[in-house]
Amino acid sequence: HITVMTVFIFGIVSFGSFLLHNVANALSAPVLSVLKTVNEALVNPSGTLSYTVVVNNSGTGEAKNVMLVDTLPAGLTFANEDGSNSGDTTKEWSLGNLAAGQDTSVKYMVLVDSNAGVGTYANTVIATSYEDNNETVIATSEPATASTEVRIPVVLGEETPSLIIEKSVMESFVNPGGTVSYAINISNYSSAIAFDAVLDDALPAGFTYVDNGKTTMSWDLGDVTPGETVTINYTVNVGIDVIAGDYVNVATTSADDVDAISDDASIEVRAVEVLGAEDEDELPVTGGGIALLLITGALGLVAVGGRYIRKR
Repeated sequence: HITVMTVFIFGIVSFGSFLLHNVANALSAPVLSVLKTVNEALVNPSGTLSYTVVVNNSGTGEAKNVMLVDTLPAGLTFANEDGSNSGDTTKEWSLGNLAAGQDTSVKYMVLVDSNAGVGTYANTVIATSYEDNNETVIATSEPATASTEVRIPVVLGEETPSLIIEKSVMESFVNPGGTVSYAINISNYSSAIAFDAVLDDALPAGFTYVDNGKTTMSWDLGDVTPGETVTINYTVNVGIDVIAGDYVNVATTSADDVDAISDDASIEVRAVEVLGAEDEDELPVTGGGIALLLITGALGLVAVGGRYIRKR
């Protein structure tokens, strides 16, 4: 009995210790977060970028064996400490242990390839905490991303971008309460890119966009490359109270490297006509006098001073 009791008590103590250990771990878990920034929003091919990554443990427990991993997109490579090209597109940092509430930062340089194409380059970093065996994950941060845009510089003497805007209306006229369809084409016939092009459109009084009921709209067109045409189609409502006449609406486009240009389209609003409505008060008498003459003749009546007298 003593042996059985001893085993029973030992089991209870062991189970209690297990529970306490797990509760303690749950109450003192690390929480990792990462903030990543880049020093340049715009860069040219062959340029250099500087990144800063801050890793923070906002939890209540220690984050052990924290590893930081950064993966670059194609067109970017890590620089060595002397600024030379390492040729690497993935890099790891061992940050050691982070106590609760502690943070640490990493700074590094990235090189932009000389043949990097125009566009936005985003790279992502993530932090992970491991147990002492570096195999069991304790905590992992959400991915953090920093983006920069690569642009091709304009060389003096080379062609600058040039946009052409053409606006058209599908209908020749419309009645109040009807709808009108428009099309706008923005074309780049030059050999240079028009960066971050935008389109603004303003409707005349009484017209509203079918999609949202507004009277003005803007579209972000992005970069318009050489030979590219961007087409915007939309439909507008014509108010029931819009009076007859010609109505013009204007569209304007521009880009970071292109001055604003405009084009317009005109639509005729025609009032609805009711057939015969204009002559309603002037309708001709058709045969009434003849019918009256026949009746009075048949009855032997003669009109005298506005009265009818029977003939004898």
